[in-house]
Amino acid sequence: MIPKMIFMDIDGTLVDANMKISALDKDSICQLIDQGTHVYLATGRKYRAAKAVAKNLHSQVKVIASNGCVYDCEQKLIKNPLNLEALIEAFEICQRKNVSLFFFGLSETFYSKDLPDYFKNEDKGRLVSEGEREFIKISNLYDLQKFSNLIINGIIISEDNFEILEEIKTELEVSENLSVSSSAINNLELTPKSVTKATAISALQDYYGVNKEETVAFGDGMNDLEMFGQVHYSVAMGNASELVKKEATYETLSNLDSGISHFLKFLSSQ
Repeated sequence: MIPKMIFMDIDGTLVDANMKISALDKDSICQLIDQGTHVYLATGRKYRAAKAVAKNLHSQVKVIASNGCVYDCEQKLIKNPLNLEALIEAFEICQRKNVSLFFFGLSETFYSKDLPDYFKNEDKGRLVSEGEREFIKISNLYDLQKFSNLIINGIIISEDNFEILEEIKTELEVSENLSVSSSAINNLELTPKSVTKATAISALQDYYGVNKEETVAFGDGMNDLEMFGQVHYSVAMGNASELVKKEATYETLSNLDSGISHFLKFLSSQ
């Protein structure tokens, strides 16, 4: 079986800790593109950062970025950004809880508390693409309003207080303006209400005339679960949590063992 569309997360799915794509995964993906399959990276990363990974994979790989807020559709870039009310909600609660908040544009990173080099290497990779240094401090609501038209989505990060993240999540989950997901234990990812990787995938399936039975999704994080519900072949990486594996219809090898290629080889035999 040759899928018509494939969607894959980046961190913990396509790449290793050094941002390397295995030769086996790259070869398998490129072969499918040559056979006409639409391949998308579906990630919480900013658009420009995700696009850099896509170009390293194949010139025809397209991107769903910012957890569905931004995505490629032929020659168009579709954007569904956080509104000002959502930005203010997130900013005020993070100021009150003294937690780091980042907002992302297509290329810019806006920060409220700490500079990005405070974070561990794996977090830096999510916050900024190689060679990019466009950081802008958001100190107050005036700054937030000033830059609000550039902001797409956000992420809240706490390295040493996971309980406070749960408190923030509980508060924000009742918001009418934004949705909360997570790609790791140390973060909360913020998108507009009812905007997820799955909503972008649904729109793209409609555009290209592809149904769920012809679609594959690979992921390892909690922010991939809604994406799994939008495809027939939902595949959890071997390094995913047990909860993610439970929600997937298939499990493959880890991202360090070319899990994408391993499953695609299995699928080709069906």
